[in-house]
Amino acid sequence: MRWLLVSLLALWCGASTTWAHEDNFAKEPHVRIFFPRLELDSEHNERIIAFSVTIKCGYVVGFSPIPAEWSISLTPPDVRVETISAEAGHGASFLWNLTTLDGAIAVSKYDASCFDVSAVVITDRPERNDTIEHKFSMRQLTLRK
Repeated sequence: MRWLLVSLLALWCGASTTWAHEDNFAKEPHVRIFFPRLELDSEHNERIIAFSVTIKCGYVVGFSPIPAEWSISLTPPDVRVETISAEAGHGASFLWNLTTLDGAIAVSKYDASCFDVSAVVITDRPERNDTIEHKFSMRQLTLRK
């Protein structure tokens, strides 16, 4: 009987601490990132092969939908900076435009005074055998709920 009381007490204490846990990051509403129009050189089959988004004084809440055959990596915050990167697995999964990524990445800020988002989109032009980095600042990106 005593072991039953001890077990119930332990279970109740464990459950109460779990229910009492509060996630401070969840208090700030998140926003989704929308990219500006990017004109690709269709004459030379330019396509999107990778991108990265860097968030200062904030963090990634989610990424969905993930394009088929793309790999995603999320670097842990380092001195208030977090980066999410993605790249296509092969040529058939390269993207023809950025609309696929519009609204797919959700971020939240934990310090409005230094919050900033920037992105780099890498495209490939196989006809010319080169890649191009397209850089976007927070002013060029659209953040909305």
